[in-house]
This record gives sequence, C-alpha cells and structure tokens, in this order.
Amino acid sequence: MFAINIVLFSAIVVPYAIFYIRKYKIAPASIWFAMEMLFFYGICAAPKGRSANAVELETFYVVACVCYIIGIEFGKKVNTTGLSPFHGSYLNSEPNSVQMFVIWAIIAVSIFLCTYLFVAGGMNVFVQSLRDFVSGDSGVYSKQRAKFFGVKGQGYIYQFRVVLLPLLATFTLIGTKKTKSRLLAIALYFLMVVFLLGTGQRNAFVFYCLIVLLYVVAVKMDLNERIMSRFMVVFLGGVALLFLIVLTISNGRVSTGENPITGAIKSIVERILLVNQKTAIAAYNYIKTQPIVWGYDWWMMLLDILPGQTGYMSVDRIVFYYAYGSYNGTGPPCIWASAWYNFGVLGITIFPFLMGVIYHNAYRKMMRTPNKNKLYILLYVALCVYMGLWTYGTPMTLFNNGVVTVLLLRWLLFTFIPRITRRRRRA
Repeated sequence: MFAINIVLFSAIVVPYAIFYIRKYKIAPASIWFAMEMLFFYGICAAPKGRSANAVELETFYVVACVCYIIGIEFGKKVNTTGLSPFHGSYLNSEPNSVQMFVIWAIIAVSIFLCTYLFVAGGMNVFVQSLRDFVSGDSGVYSKQRAKFFGVKGQGYIYQFRVVLLPLLATFTLIGTKKTKSRLLAIALYFLMVVFLLGTGQRNAFVFYCLIVLLYVVAVKMDLNERIMSRFMVVFLGGVALLFLIVLTISNGRVSTGENPITGAIKSIVERILLVNQKTAIAAYNYIKTQPIVWGYDWWMMLLDILPGQTGYMSVDRIVFYYAYGSYNGTGPPCIWASAWYNFGVLGITIFPFLMGVIYHNAYRKMMRTPNKNKLYILLYVALCVYMGLWTYGTPMTLFNNGVVTVLLLRWLLFTFIPRITRRRRRA
C-alpha cells in the first residue's frame, strides 16, 4: 500500500497541483498544494514512514487531496463568474488619510503591546542570541522562552506581534510613498524584526519571509512595479537565514560537538522536511489508540481562544509530553489525522471537499474586489500564505497563523473606512 499511495498521489495530486499553481499562481490553494506535497513525501521519507500507521496516514492524504480537488472543481461550477487569474482592476493608488491614520494607530498599539510582552517576559531572546553569536558565546534560552507563555494576554498580543506589526511595517517601508520619514520607516522595520524574533520563535518569521517574497512578485505581476531589486531580495534572504541560524543555536537545536553554523543549517532543513512529518506520525500513533470524538477536540480548541482557560489537554501537548516529558510545547497532528480524530471518514472526505470549495472561492471573491492597490495586494498575499500553511493541527491553526486577523484588517481598511468616508461625503 505504501507504493500504491506514492503512485496515486504522484499521478493524481501532483499533476493537478502543478496545473493549478501555473494557472492561478498566488492563491490560497496554490500554497496549500505545495505544503501538502511537502508533508506527504516527508511522511513517506520519515524513518517510520513505512509503518502500518504511517501508511494509513499516507492513504488519508491521497483520499483527502482527491476530495479537495473535487471540491475545487465543484466550486468552479457553482461560481461561474468569468475572471482571468490574478487580473483584477488594480490601481497603483495610495491609501487615503483615514486609512493611513488607522495603519499608524495599529502600529502604535502593536509597539506598546510588544514592549509590555518583553518587559513582562524578562528579556528579548533574539537580541541576546545575536550578542552571543557575535561574541562567540553559545547560550541556550529554552527556559527563558517558556516564560513568555505565562505573560497575561500573550495569545492576543501574538496577533499584533507576528501579523499586524510585520505587515504594516512592511507596507510603510516598501508599499507606500505616504510615509513622511524614510528613516522612521526603516527604524520601525528594524524594531518590528526585533519584536518578531524576540521570543525565539522561528515559524512566524519564516511565514513572514514567504509573504514578503510573494508580495514582491505579486506587485511586479499586477502593477508592473519593482518594489525590491533582485539583489536586495537575495541579500535580505541571506540576512533572514543568518537570523534563523542564530535562533536555532540559541534554541538548543544543534547537537553537542557539531559546528554551530552547519549544525544549525542541518537543523533548519530537517525542521522543514522531516521534523513536522515525524511528529505527524507520532501524533497519529496516539490518535489510533483513541475513539473518534466527533468534533469535541476542535470545539475545545476553539473555546481556548476565549478569555479564561478550559483546562483541555489537546493532542499536540500530549504528543509533546510523550516525546519530551513536558507539556510546555506542541507536537501537532497533521491536518488529516486531526480531521480523522474529530470526524472519522467524514473528516477525510466531506471536510476536504468543503475546504476545496472554500479555498478556491476565497480566491475568486478577493479577485472580484475593485480598486485593488499595493496595500490590498499585501493583505491578499498574507491571507494566501496563512490559509495555505494550514497543514497541521485543528482549524485553530488558521486563527493562530493570522487568517482572522488579516480578514478583520481587510474589512476595516477596505469596507468599513470607505463606507464611513462615503457617508461623510454625502452628508
């Protein structure tokens, strides 16, 4: 069955994914397909990729991805509005004064909340790690990183620190000419990077880098404007890699006796290609011992975002405990193991079908919006990335990644403010 799964996935899912990405380019489903291929082949290549449970999980991928494809095609039939891929009514216009005021207000609130987070947490892990790297020290700050989990409101601050501030700081630097002071925009950008990396977390920084890269491509594709030279893209990519190496070392991800830099690069590659995939197998091994919970797990995870704690012990924390002997971390199941745990066969058939409908029509709806400019493109690209990266965990991953936050920001800037502005003009 192992070989059959690889053949079916390679013969059905991969060709369709290539067709979809070539046609629609930057879209939620395009990124999602790329991540699913990475996960599927990573699970197959994992040390326990041929175990009975792993093969069963790989079968889930084949079935679910086929149902997802059917959902996309069904969504196309239901919504027949003609639209050429990624060619809407784009205007190289600037945000109005009200939109810019709101942007700067959100930036100010974000800076205040981030400052509170790091004062309460006791230190900025990135700044200290960078100092150690430059001086040749090799401090490990895993315990210091854990303190941030105890800061009151850190879950909500997370959305300001890793979603709102990075997006808006990027826009003020490379997306608009309305920033009165270039030096202010550059200083804000450096401060944003310090905050983004300050807890030692690497995932959010990788997501952000992907957003910036696709944003540069999208602006060139839609407005025929180069907002960043190729040299600058390569240079900043090298700086980003350096920052990841520094944090990988300070997070204790390099084995004793290894060269710190080569060991960190090896750890980063393994994190992308194998670590999450191995965790997915471990999580499914646990799920196999449990009954189907019919949505209870997803419901309890949803309640956890509300003020107060439910005390619910999620699968990802249980798996982390079995692996490392502590609950201060997560070992999330892949999306299809989680769907199976919550809904059984329906979770790998009906659920991915609905996902396909929603993901493709999210693209179409966003493309129908008139008067799209560089700010709109940035939010669109961010939404594509955050939706496309849901390859593990519960639907709460979408909230944590920033999907809800970006949708609210998009509504505020492109629906609510224009509506209020029109009413004032009429009055």
